[in-house]
Amino acid sequence: MRVIFAKANWEARELPLPEFLRRRRSEGFSATEILIPALTESPEQIRELHAAAGLELVAQIATAGATPGEQPASIRQRLSTCGRMRSFDRELSHWDRLLYV
Repeated sequence: MRVIFAKANWEARELPLPEFLRRRRSEGFSATEILIPALTESPEQIRELHAAAGLELVAQIATAGATPGEQPASIRQRLSTCGRMRSFDRELSHWDRLLYV
């Protein structure tokens, strides 16, 4: 089992992403946990900034919708956005199976 030490950006949302990443790396973290839709950077920029900082990314994915029927579409859209950061084909098909069980 591989263990990573990640730092969420909840208490540091006011920091520009490059500065947040620089600080977390200098503190010894190996990853960050970020709610992707809350950032102004594109998924590609987020991936590139993490790679440049030598950090992995744990993507927070929260669903949206007023009814249970709206939740599957929300999670598919958000996973698709995260998928632009790396290939999530296997994970997306896994979520589709879970959403319709």
